[in-house]
Amino acid sequence: GRMVGDVDLGTLIEAEPHSESDVRAMREKLDVGEREAILLALADRARGLCTQDSDLRRLARLAEIGTFDAEQFIERYLPSSDTRGKR
Repeated sequence: GRMVGDVDLGTLIEAEPHSESDVRAMREKLDVGEREAILLALADRARGLCTQDSDLRRLARLAEIGTFDAEQFIERYLPSSDTRGKR
């Protein structure tokens, strides 16, 4: 798999199957390519997309899919620094 530092991303990331009908609908709705349609169809099922790609965020918003960039994701889903380590 793809290595980042000494981490094999293949051991961390598992591909999800996608629905061809969902992809087709996304392609028709947004006039996008196959890759973008697959990603957006999966994001729609997951009810959100985290990406640094501003074009993908724009497309997701057009499809009424919630979007986050990395900073927004961290703020929303990771505990703040003053609560880390406290139980």
